[in-house]
Amino acid sequence: MQQYRLSHCDPTWNVRLAAKPAFASIWKTDKLLTSMDGIAIGEPPELGNTNFGDPESNWFHVDQGSWREGPHVYQGAVYLEETTETDYCFRVLENSVQFHKEFYENFPKAVKEAAKEDFYRLSKEHFDWYLSKGCKIKKVPVPKGGIVLWDSRTIHDNKAPLVGRPNSDRWWFVVFVCMAPAVWATERDIEMKKKAYSGMVATAHWPSQGV
Repeated sequence: MQQYRLSHCDPTWNVRLAAKPAFASIWKTDKLLTSMDGIAIGEPPELGNTNFGDPESNWFHVDQGSWREGPHVYQGAVYLEETTETDYCFRVLENSVQFHKEFYENFPKAVKEAAKEDFYRLSKEHFDWYLSKGCKIKKVPVPKGGIVLWDSRTIHDNKAPLVGRPNSDRWWFVVFVCMAPAVWATERDIEMKKKAYSGMVATAHWPSQGV
């Protein structure tokens, strides 16, 4: 959810501030910029308004386009409610980060489609290619109040709850947070962030280097 000024409500900013030490420990500096990202709320499918997860489907994607090489940023998701493997659950293709450059070398069409874009959804052919590299699907349960961090080159998605899960009344509450060193930001990045802040609108994952 990126509408209704939710990216700028007090609870969202409080979560970002609470998450800052985790990013500071990674980057070895507290001079950081944050994304003004969206949030996620998922109601129990048991209420009858949303669908359960299809075991055969996925929407695996990468949030770093072909125009960026190497490590650029770590994304984060702060969970305000516990999630287990049967609830709304974050998933990754293990070790996919190390094949980011090779993926674009092997799929020139993907290079073109992901140029200047930082969201690229895998086709079945792409997904099978990662599996052939030994990447396996891994679910990442997170405790209440916990944060999961991932390199933006990691292939990932979120899976809806499974039928018959034990926690049939459990909702999904997540604040997406991403921070990077402030020194990386250009003047244009800063102007974009000021505009988003004053207008109370959301940004994408990137806190700098192409906001």
